[in-house]
Amino acid sequence: MAHSRKFVGALLFVLLTLRRLALVGFTLPLAACGGRTPLDTLVAGGEISSGGATGTGGAPSTGGGTSTKLVATSVATNSFHTCALLKGGAVRCWGYGFFGQLGDGATTNSAVPVPVAGVADAVAVSAGSNHTCALRNGGTVQCWGGNSFGQLGTGTWTGSLAPTSVSGLGDAVGVSAGRDEHTCAIQSDGAVQCWGKNNIGQLGNGTTDDSSVPLPVAAIGDAVVVSAGSYFTCAMLKSGGVECWGYGANDTLGGPTNGLTPVFEPIAVPGVADAVAIAAGAAHACAVLRGGAVECWGAYASGQLGNGTTTGGSDPVLASGIANAVAVAVGDRHTCAVLTSGGVDCWGDNSFGQLGDGTETGSSVPVQVVGISNAVGVAAGSQHTCVFLDSGAVECWGWNAYGQLGNGTTANSSAPVTATGF
Repeated sequence: MAHSRKFVGALLFVLLTLRRLALVGFTLPLAACGGRTPLDTLVAGGEISSGGATGTGGAPSTGGGTSTKLVATSVATNSFHTCALLKGGAVRCWGYGFFGQLGDGATTNSAVPVPVAGVADAVAVSAGSNHTCALRNGGTVQCWGGNSFGQLGTGTWTGSLAPTSVSGLGDAVGVSAGRDEHTCAIQSDGAVQCWGKNNIGQLGNGTTDDSSVPLPVAAIGDAVVVSAGSYFTCAMLKSGGVECWGYGANDTLGGPTNGLTPVFEPIAVPGVADAVAIAAGAAHACAVLRGGAVECWGAYASGQLGNGTTTGGSDPVLASGIANAVAVAVGDRHTCAVLTSGGVDCWGDNSFGQLGDGTETGSSVPVQVVGISNAVGVAAGSQHTCVFLDSGAVECWGWNAYGQLGNGTTANSSAPVTATGF
């Protein structure tokens, strides 16, 4: 039975990876082929890995719910699951659960929010592709779910169905679970530590060795936000500059050093000097600038940079018409921003309704999400998006095959629906 489960898990990982690369247009070097979430907190990039096999991991549950309304203080998404940090410090998750990333001790999907066992004092949460992490009050980090590459940071390569502490982290102020099995955290002194998969330098420590324990990112000591994408990672510095490292194809690092050659240590994103928030996705990244503009760089074929075209270059470009953003979230091939008005604008691919404008028509310029006027934070999954509102409610839209919208169904929605219990 154990061997069978390992085989199924390995097969699923291959399918997830192949689907991810097909969706975002990655061209991996041969050597690589082997082996907000709200951004006004210090958690970034729980937005998102791509692809996935269908029909795996059990049918979503539709029961549950509580008699008292849940109140969210942040929301995080990735691949096919979503999590919300609740007022008071508890965490609930929903969607795809095959690797135990929902934290409820099971490996089944859930179309409604389920409690993460044993977490009652979290101050931030971040969702990875098949794992989830929470920053606890006091600076410790706990993670749960898949651990094939050491992304749980526990010093082992064994997954966990329940939250387990990351080794050696006691003064963290932010955490980001990446889209491709790596995780990073910011320490109180501004240093960044990363762990997990490192085949293309996404841990930023000058090597390509995976690590099951946190290792310091080279030459960063003044970070305030970190966001782990698929094969790359970005950090926002106190100065407002942004530095990225890892795989540079699709211009994910935002500069002329891109191409198929990985960058194993942080390099500056050119022209970005006044960022106040960042988010890294599957193959593109964005920053909110002081004053409210949004600048994006990376893959552009689906219009996810928001500049009115499906062509681009290596340098960051401004999203058209966005002048009052306060937060940004990046999915596989779409982007969303919360505005000062409480409205949300999205752009890019819309094959599953992830732009939330009531259609399935993509857009290379921002379009307004219908019915949202009091959003506080936003998170973008592979092909779904969620926001939390000033009322504490969570609303989601887009792809829902695994129940990642949290409304008790597996039906897609091109307009926002309220997650059960909120």
